[in-house]
Amino acid sequence: QLGKYSLEKFTIKDNYRINSDAPIGINLCYERSATAVVKFEPIGQDVLFIKQLQGVRRSQYDSKQKCQIKISSRGLSGLDWRRLLIDQVAEVARECNYTTLIVQSGHHNRWINVLYENQTVHLPLELALQKYDAVAERLGFTQREDRNWYRQV
Repeated sequence: QLGKYSLEKFTIKDNYRINSDAPIGINLCYERSATAVVKFEPIGQDVLFIKQLQGVRRSQYDSKQKCQIKISSRGLSGLDWRRLLIDQVAEVARECNYTTLIVQSGHHNRWINVLYENQTVHLPLELALQKYDAVAERLGFTQREDRNWYRQV
């Protein structure tokens, strides 16, 4: 428990949908609502691979407009939530005797190739590189030939 923040396995309130890019995840919650998520999976005996790191947008019914509207996450402003979530995965890695943590490069993010109905890209490559590669580099990961980012835990 971190004040109004908590790391939860599930969330009690709000309506949101998170497409999962990996089988294991940690939600960062603010006042019991998911605000961000990290998804990862084990690769072999000693590696945890982070494939998803994103803020969560929730849906809320707008009675005036009589439709669902998307609302950005509350409580993330001023918090280095990406570092917090990656540090939590590193803690899981240490507890489970994994030695290496990988952050997937934006180049390999499956959402850079997904198009909306209006033919716009779901996650432009430049934004994926900012959200994954730049964060990994800032947090001390080293990029290897496969373009993914590696760090010992």
